[in-house]
Amino acid sequence: STSGSHRRLRLRAHAMLPATAAMLLLRAIAPTASLRSPIAASHVGPRERLEPAACESVAAFAAAAAESARAAFNVTGLSVGVVCNHSVVYSGGFGFADKAANRKADADSLYQIASNTKLFTSTIALQLEQEKLLDLDAPVRHANPAFRFFDRAGNEGLTPRDLLSHRTGLPRHDRVTFRSKTRKELMEAMAWLPLDKPIRFQPGEYNNMMLAAAGVAEEAVTGLPWEQLVQTRILDSLNMTSTFPNLTSVPPAAADRMA
Repeated sequence: STSGSHRRLRLRAHAMLPATAAMLLLRAIAPTASLRSPIAASHVGPRERLEPAACESVAAFAAAAAESARAAFNVTGLSVGVVCNHSVVYSGGFGFADKAANRKADADSLYQIASNTKLFTSTIALQLEQEKLLDLDAPVRHANPAFRFFDRAGNEGLTPRDLLSHRTGLPRHDRVTFRSKTRKELMEAMAWLPLDKPIRFQPGEYNNMMLAAAGVAEEAVTGLPWEQLVQTRILDSLNMTSTFPNLTSVPPAAADRMA
């Protein structure tokens, strides 16, 4: 990975995720391919089970679609996992996890999952709300008195729900986000960044640093770092033993699996 991606990992604590812990979105993986899902026309409810033959058919389609998409989009490498009837029915890799080292991608390759970690932050926020530790509709400053926003109305009225819903009126300012080495540094910079839309403007404006601010609010009400919250509340609970909150938590034994 590049030095820029390392900076992003320190800032946003991106998790490392193996293919076997991911869901495959068949429609998204190869939008230009001529392949058609064998069960695309049918809907399976959450309590229904597919026949084994259908699971095998989906797995075969996924493998073909993944390789087709990798070639079509000139992707160096990717890994795919297919879960059917609550079991992993296929996992595999395509291309290279590290082309320079001639290391093939496989089912255990580790990838940075970037903005998928927003789901972790949102899940923890809902857990804390259930535990009466975080009010999603109260001002963020009730949870984190250090929260500072450029706009006075936002400074006093923005809520965790606003942060999680991308409706603060603050544009992305990604250069600031990716140049900040810590969340503390990012939060200090955020107070000086101007808005380009009113707060709660619909449909909103995607913003990475607002999710970081939500994570900081979670740290404030629990007294625990975001990485520890992810580890104990999500990864440990789901027995995701091959997923790690950031690069520094990847054990040496797993380091050679990183793509």
